[in-house]
Amino acid sequence: MGTPPDPHIAELADAMLVLAEELGGALADVIFTELDFYSSSAVVTKDEVAQTCIANMRFVFESLAGDVQIDASAAERTGKARAAAGVPLPAVMAAYRVGFRFMWERTLEEARRRGDIATDSVLDAMSEVCQGSWTDPRGSCS
Repeated sequence: MGTPPDPHIAELADAMLVLAEELGGALADVIFTELDFYSSSAVVTKDEVAQTCIANMRFVFESLAGDVQIDASAAERTGKARAAAGVPLPAVMAAYRVGFRFMWERTLEEARRRGDIATDSVLDAMSEVCQGSWTDPRGSCS
Protein backbone atom coordinates (compact mmCIF):
# COMPACT_ATOMS: atom_id res chain seq x y z
CA MET A 1 0.00 0.00 0.00
CA GLY A 2 1.24 3.49 -0.74
CA THR A 3 0.83 5.04 2.73
CA PRO A 4 1.12 3.47 6.15
CA PRO A 5 -2.24 2.11 7.29
CA ASP A 6 -4.27 3.75 10.01
CA PRO A 7 -3.12 2.03 13.24
CA HIS A 8 -6.73 1.12 14.05
CA ILE A 9 -7.09 -0.53 10.64
CA ALA A 10 -3.83 -2.42 11.13
CA GLU A 11 -5.10 -3.72 14.48
CA LEU A 12 -8.42 -4.68 12.92
CA ALA A 13 -6.65 -6.47 10.07
CA ASP A 14 -4.41 -8.34 12.51
CA ALA A 15 -7.48 -9.44 14.49
CA MET A 16 -9.13 -10.64 11.28
CA LEU A 17 -5.97 -12.54 10.29
CA VAL A 18 -6.26 -14.54 13.50
CA LEU A 19 -9.77 -15.53 12.38
CA ALA A 20 -8.86 -16.29 8.74
CA GLU A 21 -9.03 -20.09 9.02
CA GLU A 22 -12.31 -20.04 10.92
CA LEU A 23 -13.81 -17.50 8.53
CA GLY A 24 -12.54 -19.43 5.49
CA GLY A 25 -14.37 -22.56 6.62
CA ALA A 26 -17.53 -20.60 7.35
CA LEU A 27 -17.32 -18.90 3.97
CA ALA A 28 -16.96 -22.24 2.19
CA ASP A 29 -20.18 -23.32 3.91
CA VAL A 30 -21.92 -20.16 2.65
CA ILE A 31 -20.64 -20.67 -0.90
CA PHE A 32 -21.87 -24.27 -0.94
CA THR A 33 -25.23 -23.18 0.47
CA GLU A 34 -25.83 -20.13 -1.74
CA LEU A 35 -24.34 -21.17 -5.09
CA ASP A 36 -25.96 -23.99 -7.01
CA PHE A 37 -22.84 -24.89 -8.98
CA TYR A 38 -20.85 -25.66 -5.85
CA SER A 39 -23.66 -27.50 -4.05
CA SER A 40 -24.56 -29.62 -7.07
CA SER A 41 -21.12 -30.39 -8.45
CA ALA A 42 -18.26 -32.56 -7.27
CA VAL A 43 -15.72 -30.65 -9.37
CA VAL A 44 -14.38 -28.72 -6.38
CA THR A 45 -14.51 -29.96 -2.79
CA LYS A 46 -15.59 -27.82 0.13
CA ASP A 47 -12.10 -28.22 1.59
CA GLU A 48 -10.54 -26.84 -1.62
CA VAL A 49 -12.91 -23.89 -1.51
CA ALA A 50 -12.14 -23.32 2.18
CA GLN A 51 -8.39 -23.29 1.49
CA THR A 52 -8.93 -20.76 -1.31
CA CYS A 53 -11.09 -18.61 0.97
CA ILE A 54 -8.42 -18.66 3.68
CA ALA A 55 -5.69 -17.68 1.19
CA ASN A 56 -7.74 -14.81 -0.19
CA MET A 57 -8.68 -13.54 3.26
CA ARG A 58 -5.06 -13.59 4.30
CA PHE A 59 -4.19 -11.58 1.19
CA VAL A 60 -6.79 -8.93 1.97
CA PHE A 61 -6.10 -8.69 5.70
CA GLU A 62 -2.31 -8.66 5.24
CA SER A 63 -2.80 -5.87 2.70
CA LEU A 64 -5.00 -3.92 5.13
CA ALA A 65 -2.42 -4.38 7.88
CA GLY A 66 0.24 -2.97 5.60
CA ASP A 67 2.28 -6.17 5.97
CA VAL A 68 2.61 -6.90 2.26
CA GLN A 69 2.33 -5.26 -1.11
CA ILE A 70 -0.98 -5.97 -2.74
CA ASP A 71 -0.51 -9.30 -4.50
CA ALA A 72 -3.45 -10.97 -6.16
CA SER A 73 -1.56 -14.19 -6.93
CA ALA A 74 -3.93 -16.25 -4.75
CA ALA A 75 -6.84 -15.14 -6.94
CA GLU A 76 -4.79 -15.86 -10.05
CA ARG A 77 -3.97 -19.39 -8.85
CA THR A 78 -7.61 -20.00 -7.98
CA GLY A 79 -8.80 -18.83 -11.38
CA LYS A 80 -6.35 -21.08 -13.19
CA ALA A 81 -7.14 -24.08 -10.98
CA ARG A 82 -10.89 -23.63 -11.33
CA ALA A 83 -10.59 -23.21 -15.12
CA ALA A 84 -8.49 -26.39 -15.33
CA ALA A 85 -11.12 -28.24 -13.27
CA GLY A 86 -13.88 -27.05 -15.60
CA VAL A 87 -15.59 -24.60 -13.26
CA PRO A 88 -17.44 -22.00 -15.35
CA LEU A 89 -16.14 -18.46 -14.95
CA PRO A 90 -19.57 -17.13 -13.81
CA ALA A 91 -19.51 -19.64 -10.92
CA VAL A 92 -16.01 -18.53 -9.89
CA MET A 93 -16.99 -14.87 -10.05
CA ALA A 94 -20.18 -15.55 -8.08
CA ALA A 95 -18.08 -17.21 -5.37
CA TYR A 96 -15.78 -14.17 -5.25
CA ARG A 97 -18.78 -11.85 -4.90
CA VAL A 98 -20.23 -13.96 -2.09
CA GLY A 99 -16.79 -14.12 -0.50
CA PHE A 100 -16.13 -10.43 -0.64
CA ARG A 101 -19.55 -9.65 0.82
CA PHE A 102 -18.97 -12.19 3.62
CA MET A 103 -15.50 -10.86 4.40
CA TRP A 104 -16.69 -7.26 4.30
CA GLU A 105 -19.63 -7.97 6.64
CA ARG A 106 -17.42 -9.82 9.15
CA THR A 107 -14.81 -7.06 9.05
CA LEU A 108 -17.45 -4.40 9.70
CA GLU A 109 -18.87 -6.49 12.57
CA GLU A 110 -15.43 -6.65 14.16
CA ALA A 111 -14.83 -2.93 13.61
CA ARG A 112 -18.17 -2.11 15.24
CA ARG A 113 -17.47 -4.51 18.09
CA ARG A 114 -14.19 -2.69 18.76
CA GLY A 115 -15.96 0.66 18.61
CA ASP A 116 -12.79 2.72 18.11
CA ILE A 117 -12.57 2.62 14.33
CA ALA A 118 -14.24 5.25 12.20
CA THR A 119 -16.38 3.81 9.42
CA ASP A 120 -14.68 6.15 6.96
CA SER A 121 -11.31 4.62 7.88
CA VAL A 122 -12.61 1.12 7.15
CA LEU A 123 -14.11 2.26 3.86
CA ASP A 124 -10.91 4.04 2.81
CA ALA A 125 -8.74 1.02 3.66
CA MET A 126 -10.95 -1.47 1.82
CA SER A 127 -11.18 0.88 -1.14
CA GLU A 128 -7.39 1.02 -1.33
CA VAL A 129 -7.15 -2.79 -1.28
CA CYS A 130 -9.73 -3.05 -4.07
CA GLN A 131 -8.08 -0.29 -6.09
CA GLY A 132 -4.77 -2.12 -5.88
CA SER A 133 -6.41 -5.33 -7.00
CA TRP A 134 -8.26 -3.70 -9.87
CA THR A 135 -5.12 -2.07 -11.20
CA ASP A 136 -3.35 -5.45 -11.05
CA PRO A 137 -4.59 -7.40 -14.09
CA ARG A 138 -4.31 -10.67 -12.16
CA GLY A 139 -7.06 -10.08 -9.62
CA SER A 140 -10.16 -8.22 -8.59
CA CYS A 141 -12.47 -7.68 -5.67
CA SER A 142 -15.58 -8.67 -7.61
